[in-house]
Amino acid sequence: MGDACTADAQCAQGRCVDGVCCKVTGASCPLCQACNVAGSKGTCSFVGAGNPEPHKLCPSNGACGNTGACAADQTCAKAPASQACGTASCVAGVETPASMCDGAGNCAPTSPRPCDPYVCGASTCLQKCATDADCTPGNSCQPSKMCKDKGKGGG
Repeated sequence: MGDACTADAQCAQGRCVDGVCCKVTGASCPLCQACNVAGSKGTCSFVGAGNPEPHKLCPSNGACGNTGACAADQTCAKAPASQACGTASCVAGVETPASMCDGAGNCAPTSPRPCDPYVCGASTCLQKCATDADCTPGNSCQPSKMCKDKGKGGG
């Protein structure tokens, strides 16, 4: 067991799996396990979190789905919750942040928020103003680069 091989006939039990003689057939190795793992050659052993699934049983699929690697619990790793799966937008004074993966294979929508007293920039609400045009109606751009209500000491 564990000796290098290229064909079943080279192994006493007739099972050349992952390039070594193994106790079981390749189809019998569970998800994220291989027979050629250092220190455990010849038996199906976990390949380690973050390593590719050796038998291509975790194909990459979608922005939030499988990454092609194995997770610590010996399942297919999913894209992390910190990964964006959509694009941010800002339309008509309402910013919608980019959707984010939830870590379980889903793309979770985000909550829109109004920009007031600012207007939309390219894909997010402005955070400072340069002119009154950067502020919503009724607000003006102050020397501090903040939009303030014209009726409350602004403009």
